[in-house]
Amino acid sequence: MGRLSYLLAWFGGCVSIGTFTMGSSVVGSLNLIQATLAIAIGCFVIGIALVLNGAAGYKYGIPFMVQARSAFGFGGTRLPGLVRAVPAIVWYGFQSWIRPAR
Repeated sequence: MGRLSYLLAWFGGCVSIGTFTMGSSVVGSLNLIQATLAIAIGCFVIGIALVLNGAAGYKYGIPFMVQARSAFGFGGTRLPGLVRAVPAIVWYGFQSWIRPAR
């Protein structure tokens, strides 16, 4: 996967109806340009964190939980796993609430 394809894959995740809805519920007075700018800045900041978190996985080919095991030990990986699982479940529920499957 080239750099442009990688960029567009992550950009596609940021530009979704759920992202716009979440932002408009937090700050309802934003117009479309302001909301788009806020989303772009937020995606950029989150992208930096994702790049830093994924650097070892990209370089050595190891998943996040293997990285967490080296930092927290076998028993300590429950906390990072939970920190990743809870937002994923909440976001899945939010996306399901926005557009239920038919």
